[in-house]
Amino acid sequence: MDKQILIKDRSQLLLTHLFMYQSLLPKERYLTVSELSTLIEFLNLDSKFEHKRFGSLAKELVADALNTSKVNIGHKVNSLILKKYLWRDEDKVVYINDNLKKFVEEYNATSSSDSFTLHVSNKRRTKTSS
Repeated sequence: MDKQILIKDRSQLLLTHLFMYQSLLPKERYLTVSELSTLIEFLNLDSKFEHKRFGSLAKELVADALNTSKVNIGHKVNSLILKKYLWRDEDKVVYINDNLKKFVEEYNATSSSDSFTLHVSNKRRTKTSS
């Protein structure tokens, strides 16, 4: 039996995706509520932040949205890096990991939609022997 879940809020879609994503990871990589909120705010930033999503201005906007300090946001970003949701290159630029990046690109491509339908199947996949 397949289920369809209608999601009307973009933040709720991200939250649902992140819950499913982290369920595949070891428990030590699960996100706290504040880490989830922080990551969702960064992912919800306008496309003009695509190349500077974790820069100073972006951190300021996220801090304002979450009613916290930029320093606290910096700590959350470091925690997300330690849990491998984000990564930092040798120039100290922070990026979304490749698994999340693909979802975010698809998510941004549907930015004109007001709602999303999540299709959930309980059919189990089985290996076929050759």
